Amino acid sequence: MLSKFFILGLAAIGTAMPSPADEDTTQTLEAFESADNLLIDARAPPTKWEAKGGCRTDWGGNCLNQCKKEAKQKGQTCKLGTHIWKSECWLGWCVCDCFCKR
Repeated sequence: MLSKFFILGLAAIGTAMPSPADEDTTQTLEAFESADNLLIDARAPPTKWEAKGGCRTDWGGNCLNQCKKEAKQKGQTCKLGTHIWKSECWLGWCVCDCFCKR
């Protein structure tokens, strides 16, 4: 008699549990969409990068030209902007950052 109640209890619990079809799938779809966006962003050329050359004292006349050369190599077709700043360089030395203006 006890085994009948045990089997009946298991059957009741099994039918009361939600099936995978009852679960909310919007979270799953959002996860797939965000993963697709990450893949698209990974394939797109970078919109900001540091120009090759590292810390230098003469970026003033060379930064934009270096960015144009690197943008052409990377396949960038955007309007370029540059930013010369100290970063982690010694006093008087700077790096050149290139970016696409949106």
